Amino acid sequence: MRDGEIFAGMSRNGMAWFAGVGVCNGFAMLTIHMALARGTVTLVAPSVTTYSLVTVVLSALFLPHIRLTQCLFAGIIVTAAGVTPLLADQN
Repeated sequence: MRDGEIFAGMSRNGMAWFAGVGVCNGFAMLTIHMALARGTVTLVAPSVTTYSLVTVVLSALFLPHIRLTQCLFAGIIVTAAGVTPLLADQN
């Protein structure tokens, strides 16, 4: 970080991923705040916290070395079972 070089030593590929993750994170924060403006926190918070399920499933689909094990599958089922009644009760 000397001489104003914040990204010194980072490859172009690394910078592209860094920028992409920043854009996605910014969009996520924007949509969370938009959801909170339209709904109650008791509806939005459980929905938002299930983002890790999407990450696990997409990882299993696109990364060949990631497998949905029984433990991961059980975690998905338990999470979905815990969130479903909260979301169903809101309607």
